[in-house]
Amino acid sequence: MPGDVTQPIITVYTNPRSGAFSSQVVQMIAGNALTQANQTVGKQLTETVQTQLRSSPSAPELAGLSRLMLAKPIDVVVTPFHPLPSGTGGGLTAFFYTMMVLLAGFTGAMVINGMVDSSLGFAPTEFGPWYVHYPPTPISRLGTLLLKWGVITGTAPVVAGIFMAVGHWLGMPIERPLLLFLYSTFAIIAVGVTALAIVSALGTAGLLVNLILFIVLGLPSSGGTIPIEAIPKTVAWLADFEPMHQVYLGIRAILYFNAEGSAGLSRAIWMTLLGLVIGLVLGGVVTRYYDRKELHRAPAKS
Repeated sequence: MPGDVTQPIITVYTNPRSGAFSSQVVQMIAGNALTQANQTVGKQLTETVQTQLRSSPSAPELAGLSRLMLAKPIDVVVTPFHPLPSGTGGGLTAFFYTMMVLLAGFTGAMVINGMVDSSLGFAPTEFGPWYVHYPPTPISRLGTLLLKWGVITGTAPVVAGIFMAVGHWLGMPIERPLLLFLYSTFAIIAVGVTALAIVSALGTAGLLVNLILFIVLGLPSSGGTIPIEAIPKTVAWLADFEPMHQVYLGIRAILYFNAEGSAGLSRAIWMTLLGLVIGLVLGGVVTRYYDRKELHRAPAKS
């Protein structure tokens, strides 16, 4: 054909805001599929052109450059649909921020639990080589739990503010700082309240339960590094209720998706609220039951 010829282009759009590994999966699948399409179409096109040339005695022989173009007729372009700004770690800042929020709630609750128990005389206090054990304070289990809940509620906004300051110092783009601060505070309180309720109900064993619930089961099902659709179904079902996945959806929506409710923020808020309610009910009911049964926190009588 005389004149200019435009090579057909297939554009593959990725969504780096949904996760770094998600874009890699899309590129890998699209690359394999379009390579096969190029090979199939190129073979058919080359055979068609050669057949047409043979049918005309005066037609020139197919040149080498033409053979190369016909063998790969489709131009494949991979481009992000909505590129991430610089400072987002390739879409991983939402996951790492989620990790910090979960750890603040979980480990913060454990630290508060130990410090309050030490101050009330229910556990010894050690300062290097010095050992102090205050006399037990006459306070109910429910009162102790309420005190711990009050401490985690008071420290949560301070920790959330520190996280925001560190993120700003590292050059992390935060378009909605107030919303991120409020949700981070809310999530820290919800995780901390639930973790303290579990420890109050189960005692020392609650530390292990909290570790499994918030960290061990949360990491593989968070969706922050590997998308839920790419992990085994036996693990993916954990994302329906695991706290880390719910918090990740909310923080990712705030950081990358203009705080759209449909991007996961609505689900994150409701699930975080549900977790907070479960923690309040569990801790209140169990400690109240222990108090009614006169199961006071006192040394066992020999």
